[in-house]
Amino acid sequence: MKGRASGILALLVLVPATTVACSSTGKHQVLSVFLDGVPDPAEAKAAELQELSDAAQVAVVEESSNDGPTAVRQIGFIPGVVAEADLAGTPPPFDALETWDAVLKALPLDDTGGVDWVAALNAGMMKPRDPFVTNAPLVAPLTLNALGRLPTGDPRSPVLDFDVEMVQDEPFFNARFPHSSHTQVLACNSCHPGFVNREVPMEKILGGEYCGTCHGKVSFEPETACARCHPNLGFPSDEVVVEQVARSHSAPLPATDETLAQGKELYGRLCALCHGDDGGGSGRLAPELAPKPRDFTAGKYKFRTTLSTQLPLDSDIFRTITRGVPGTSMPAWAVLSYEERWALVHYVKSFSPKFDGAEPVDPIPMPASPPVDDELMALGEEYFMAAGCNACHGDEGRGDGPSADSLKDDWGQPLPPFNFASGRPIKGGSKPEDIYRTVMTGLTGTPMPGFGEFLPEREGWAIAQYVMKFIGSDPDPFAVTGDIHFERTANSMIVMGEAAELQAVAAADVAAAADDAEPTFADANLALMTGDYPPVVFPHWKHRIRFKCSACHPQIFEMKKGANEISMDTIRQGRFCAECHNGDVAFEVTFQSCYRCHEPQ
Repeated sequence: MKGRASGILALLVLVPATTVACSSTGKHQVLSVFLDGVPDPAEAKAAELQELSDAAQVAVVEESSNDGPTAVRQIGFIPGVVAEADLAGTPPPFDALETWDAVLKALPLDDTGGVDWVAALNAGMMKPRDPFVTNAPLVAPLTLNALGRLPTGDPRSPVLDFDVEMVQDEPFFNARFPHSSHTQVLACNSCHPGFVNREVPMEKILGGEYCGTCHGKVSFEPETACARCHPNLGFPSDEVVVEQVARSHSAPLPATDETLAQGKELYGRLCALCHGDDGGGSGRLAPELAPKPRDFTAGKYKFRTTLSTQLPLDSDIFRTITRGVPGTSMPAWAVLSYEERWALVHYVKSFSPKFDGAEPVDPIPMPASPPVDDELMALGEEYFMAAGCNACHGDEGRGDGPSADSLKDDWGQPLPPFNFASGRPIKGGSKPEDIYRTVMTGLTGTPMPGFGEFLPEREGWAIAQYVMKFIGSDPDPFAVTGDIHFERTANSMIVMGEAAELQAVAAADVAAAADDAEPTFADANLALMTGDYPPVVFPHWKHRIRFKCSACHPQIFEMKKGANEISMDTIRQGRFCAECHNGDVAFEVTFQSCYRCHEPQ
């Protein structure tokens, strides 16, 4: 007992030291008592800066101004989107931005097309609000609950500047948890002790537990950002992909009993959890993934260099394995050796009898693009409309054409057309030659047809170059903009028997806001009382930037006009909006907050 008591006493002394230590060095010294392998902060920072330097694709440009000397700015390029930040680290003038949409366009984006909140935080573009306001003194022993009450800006609130590496049985899936980026915006008890577990199944995360409690609702979606946590699954550069695919053409590896056995072993370790043991796309993670994993048994492959009626080349399958599919749960397997990727190619083909005895075919020609001029763009617009591209993708490439809501793939899964303007990475590639290849070959298994059998090369390039003008034209990393207006009658919104409460609240609001020139929540409450109130305005896009569609649809709101009988009665019963707006997850829907939904005109 004496030894145990001494250990507890040491813990009570060291925990306050851990949390109060202001310097990185101090934290390192204390944390090293509890944890193995805590990196030295100076070395970690140097390594981080070197990693960022190696990975960055930047250009420095000079901008002359009539108001002063030439300014030097650094521009970081990511696929389809350009995010600017001053070379000296000065954030853009956010005070001058009037809409959230404008703010989103000014923030840096990651390679999934989502906002890189950590980069924005480190660049000084944002400052987390203090989630807890308290002047409670720190009393030893400090607990996680006490830390949870500390404002994030409080010097006593620890920022733990080290990563935690979670080693898996399969090294390819080793996960990295960046402690520093989380503790800059969260208190310790946001995660501890409830969310931490040495064995966190991925299906639990995808189902909204553990890391998934926030990721997908507040931050990036884990099913489309594997490399954010699993560094070994990062996407290779375009140069690496081009070099490897060229090698696959010039030096293909034949299928042998040995390569098939190797492919089977690799597939079982790395691929079956999504695609299933039988290649049918029904692995244990598949129910939580969107889009769904490919069903190899059907022999239908989206990304090919062959016509839509033909099977893919072996090099096409090799390319997808090497490159991955950005924007989906298919990671890049460039980390595997050349021979291992070829073994996977041959084993994956074995799932479909279509490949048995299939005659080799030639890829479509890939001519150089004609000069991009007004004539070619006019031709592209003409054929974009004539071929019906706008019926799905919309006149401006936003994925909002008249047929968009009804599209499904060959397996009956909803398949909305791509929004080129969003700035998100295109699954088949975002370069002009990638778009040309997709136009000519189509995407087998989807409503996207191929035009290569009857469309001349010049017209195909015209469409491709016309589509290129849409890419990244209106970066909106979270899609679905616009508000939804609900016209409701007064009687359907007011809970019977509470008119007196409403009247009293409204009268108090009017008295408090008598000197305000602008419409206030008092106007909304008075309008409710008199029955002449503004409609409900649901800010769809404000919710979509924080939540996945599946957070609301179809469990809370059926996606069918008129199917949701929303009234103040049902909301006050905890249904519909009150599933979240309950005073716990978000503000409570009460008569004190009418103006949040009923916007004064």
